[in-house]
Amino acid sequence: MPKIITAHRAQDEQHQAREYIRRHILLPSSILGLIFMVSGLAAMVYQFFSLGYGGETFLESIGLLLAGVLIGWLQTRYHHYLLDRFPGHFAARLRLFAKDPRKRSRKEPPVPRIDHAGRSIVPFGYAAGAALLFGLSAISSMLGHTYYVAAFLIPWMGFFWAKVYFWRSVLLEGGR
Repeated sequence: MPKIITAHRAQDEQHQAREYIRRHILLPSSILGLIFMVSGLAAMVYQFFSLGYGGETFLESIGLLLAGVLIGWLQTRYHHYLLDRFPGHFAARLRLFAKDPRKRSRKEPPVPRIDHAGRSIVPFGYAAGAALLFGLSAISSMLGHTYYVAAFLIPWMGFFWAKVYFWRSVLLEGGR
């Protein structure tokens, strides 16, 4: 009997972790991706009609988009690793966010810590990814080929849509 309960608990944790990813990673990513896409494309249309659009602009905008996709893919790969190795972390966060903040008990079990080799460098990786996107946007804007608004919106469009695309296995309940 204990083996059945343990197996059921692991399945339930995996399901809760996937639900957390749907609600707290995919939903915001898809909404933000849509906002950045509409805004970035509007900025490119503005540039096309008022400032001009050349081959350099096309190459820079594609490069910015691909940089955002790369950073989004890297972050999603890390989150896939966390889902595979530490589903209890995401499941505990779902249970924590599901409760009303006023009704949470003080003796509530803490969210399990993520402990793996290289865990201490993960925040630096996040910061480096954001700095890379902002830096490439600034360089593209300073070169003058891409309108500065589009240069700052396009990489984030790629970032958020890459997260949605590479989490498609979670959207399809069957998984990977």
